[in-house]
Formats: sequence, structure tokens, C-alpha cells
Amino acid sequence: MDELRRSGDVYVWSWSLSGSLRPDDLLLQDDDLARVRGLRDESHAVALARTRAGTRRAVGGLLGVDPRTVLLGRRATDAAAPGQGPPELLSPALPLSLSLARTDGIGVLAVSAGGGVGVDVETVRPIDVVELADVVLTPFEYDHVRELPPGPCQALRYLRCWTRKEAVVKGAGQGLLCTDLARLETRPDEDGPVTLAFGPRREPWTVHDVPLPGPWVAAAATAREPGRPRGRLVMC
Repeated sequence: MDELRRSGDVYVWSWSLSGSLRPDDLLLQDDDLARVRGLRDESHAVALARTRAGTRRAVGGLLGVDPRTVLLGRRATDAAAPGQGPPELLSPALPLSLSLARTDGIGVLAVSAGGGVGVDVETVRPIDVVELADVVLTPFEYDHVRELPPGPCQALRYLRCWTRKEAVVKGAGQGLLCTDLARLETRPDEDGPVTLAFGPRREPWTVHDVPLPGPWVAAAATAREPGRPRGRLVMC
């Protein structure tokens, strides 16, 4: 555990949310199993079960413990309703930070022992950049995105900005609606990792672009503690 913390590394897993429920999707705590069984939409049940089971399996593998002993809860934050916050490791009682994201067909988990962590994933799709610019992009980001004509390449540039922003905001435990995203510069002209400044104290965050096979863009962000080197992105 001490080595994980000193490294500042962020560990990332991803899994498909397609298909039907499988036996290994049911590695669930009693409360999660009840929620899955109560869902009428099978796609929602698959997404929930696979995400929660995948998280227990990933954390168990990282720590070298039986996944069935990994207990998860929800961390209370000012930005989330009760029971809707980011995942929290209850057992083993270790200071790991967890963040989950999912979109059409894929779920992503990020884990760090070096401080806060956030992850976001988005499906590449047509986007009206002009309509969103004022509330999402800095002037530099807007110019960088608008260098390209509307289409998939422009959407990729926009989604690099968006996923980096959301990863940092989630890691800091803030809500998107109470964050001035147009003041958070993500340096989209640079491949990750990049260091971004966020919050009233301009705390440094290391942001990695997460490589995923398929039509998705993802980013993971970790709080960078003073005096510690920039951590690596470890794909698991």
C-alpha cells in the first residue's frame, strides 16, 4: 500500500457493458444484488452488475485479496445526493480512492492511493461545439477545437477537453453544475499526461488520456501531492 501511495500511479480497468448477465457478473454485495434483481431493463441490470462486480474484482486483484471480501459503499460529497456519491472502499479499510464512469457499451474504473481520483468516458458522436463553447470551453480550447471543420475529428478534440475537465471535477468531489468549466484550461493541444490547476488554491492534477479500443474518449485525473513525482497510467 505504501508503494502504491508513493508512486502516485493511477490504475484503470475497463469492461464491456454489452450482452446478457453472466455468472461472474453476480459477484455482488447483497444490496447490489437486490438492486440488480429489481431492474426491469436488462441492459441497466447488466451495466450495474458488471460495474459493481468488476470493481470488486479489480480492487481485490490490486490488493491481493479475495474479491468477495471487498466491500463498497458511497462516499458523501456536497455535489451528490445521499447514496449517489462516488464509490468508496469500506473493506479492506485502506485509503484507496475510486472513480467510476460508464457510457454506451463500456464501463471504466480508476483507482489511486495518492489522493483524489476521477475518470470520465464519452462516446464519440456529433457535437455542436458553438452551442456549448460559452459554458464549457476556454477561449484557447475553443480556438483549438474550431481549427477543424465539424465532424469526427472536431468531436475528438472537444471530447478531449470535456473528459479531462470532468475527470478533474469528479476527482475533486465537485459537481459539474457548480463548476465554471470555461475557466478550467485542459491544454488540449498536448497529449497526456498533462498537469492542470484546479480549485481556489489552484491545486495540481495529473490528467492522463486513457486509450480505449472503440468509439470512446476517456481521461483519468489524480491529485498531485507536493513533492511527489507525476504518477503513471497503468492499464489493467
